[in-house]
Amino acid sequence: MLDSFRRWIGVQATRYRFRTVRDPILSFRGGFVAARSALVVLPFDRDQPPPLLELAEALKGRFAQDHITIVAAEHQLDIGRLLPRSHVLRVPARDLTTLYLPRKDVIEAITARQYDLAIDLNLDFLMPSAYICRVSGARIRMGYDRAGAEHFFNFIIRRKPGIAREKAYHRLAEFLRTF
Repeated sequence: MLDSFRRWIGVQATRYRFRTVRDPILSFRGGFVAARSALVVLPFDRDQPPPLLELAEALKGRFAQDHITIVAAEHQLDIGRLLPRSHVLRVPARDLTTLYLPRKDVIEAITARQYDLAIDLNLDFLMPSAYICRVSGARIRMGYDRAGAEHFFNFIIRRKPGIAREKAYHRLAEFLRTF
């Protein structure tokens, strides 16, 4: 119960921080086609590593590797082999505040670069990954549909209930290859 309350406080603090920031109206297709740099937040859970090979290939086909920033948990070591020239930022659990927000040094590392597209690959709501996408300043912020997603993302990917995790990532990779 305490964790859910802390998470709720974190969402409210984020809403308050970004209350005056309005997303400009943009053509999604135009904004996506013009995107030259990407921020990708990997799922932070330890239980099931995401199937990253297809997504990495789709990202390499869409963006230059040196224009891709990957935010990963400290235990995710394989992403460096899939995208060797990309910038990888590791976020250990100790770099999160009690409200599940990333600490200042993590935010500074993310905002040091500019992004056109930010993608949160967490299928469930995780405060740190959603906040990282929001604070990144990316014109297009994509995340999966879940409670509270509208406060962090301006493009929400609907996922049918019961769809396997691999299938959800496969569809995202197909989407990235489309544009």
